Amino acid sequence: MFRFILISPDDQPYEPPTFLTANAHWSVGDEIVPGHSGNARILDVDTDVHQHVRALGFTGVFTVEPVRRAP
Repeated sequence: MFRFILISPDDQPYEPPTFLTANAHWSVGDEIVPGHSGNARILDVDTDVHQHVRALGFTGVFTVEPVRRAP
C-alpha cells in the first residue's frame, strides 16, 4: 500500500489529509476518492520528499482540489 499526504493549493491540509492506495503511479489531472468528501483532482505530484516523511510511511505529496460536478 502507498500513502500520500494531501494538501490544498494554498498549502493547507486537505480533508482528509492522507490518501491510501494500492497504486503508486498517479499523475496530474487524475481524480482520486480520498474519503467520504467526494472526488479530488491531482494538481501536483511531489515524490521527492524528505527522508523523515518517507520514514513515516509516505510515498509523496499530492496537491489536490475538490472536483465540482455540475448539478
